[in-house]
Formats: sequence, C-alpha cells, structure tokens
Amino acid sequence: ACSTWTGSKCNSTFLRLGPLATGTTYKFRVETSSVSGKVTSSTSEVTASTLPNNAKDPVTGLKASFDGDKLKLSWTAGSGMDTYTVDYWTPERYQQPLSLTVSSPSATITNLRPSTKYTLRVKSNFGDGTVAYSALIPLL
Repeated sequence: ACSTWTGSKCNSTFLRLGPLATGTTYKFRVETSSVSGKVTSSTSEVTASTLPNNAKDPVTGLKASFDGDKLKLSWTAGSGMDTYTVDYWTPERYQQPLSLTVSSPSATITNLRPSTKYTLRVKSNFGDGTVAYSALIPLL
C-alpha cells in the first residue's frame, strides 16, 4: 500500500489519503499506466465529502492499560452516545479491524498476542445514527 501520495504515481492497489480538510468535497479518479507512463485506462470520477466542522465530538480522556493478554480501556462519555465500538488491528490487518461494541465507556479486549503492535480507535455511536471517531492510538 502507498502511505503517501508522491506526485501522480502509486505502485499499489491501495492508497490512504489524509489528513483531509473538514467540510470539503473531494473528487477522485484512478488511472492505470504502462511502464512507459502512458495512461492505459481510467475510472469514472468519484466524489466524497468529509464531515463538517460541526460534527459531533468523539470520546475524550481515553486511557489504556495492559493486564497480561488483556487491554483495559476507559474513556469519558459525551452526551447522546448510545454505544461505542472499539476497532483494533495489527499492521497487517489494518483493512479488516476486529471490533468490540459496548454500551458503557469502558471495554476489555482479550487474547492479544504478546509483543505485537496494535492500533485502536473508539467510535461513538449516537442515537440519531451519526458517529464520531477518536484519534488513532498506537499500542505495543
């Protein structure tokens, strides 16, 4: 996967763009090119928009502590949050995170592999159907 956009070239089938500005519409198109650099095909243009600045706040005060193969998490709940989803993954599984949904502002993740790097985030699920994500938290 490409971790950064370098000019107009990316030798991969996956590209993560960011950070993106809030409240902004972006247009994307994917092109394939031959070794000589000649464009050989192109997708239709796709439009995507980021959430506006007035999007709901994610959880705050996220705390994590390890207890053997368990990770204990807690955070400060905001108003209007119904449930929380903790997504966590290893570098090789970033496209398919594991998830745990809870109804209180705490969670325990079990069966973690020792000496393995994980990343997590907490998604706040609001009663009106909207969501807000915490920052990505790297763990080792």
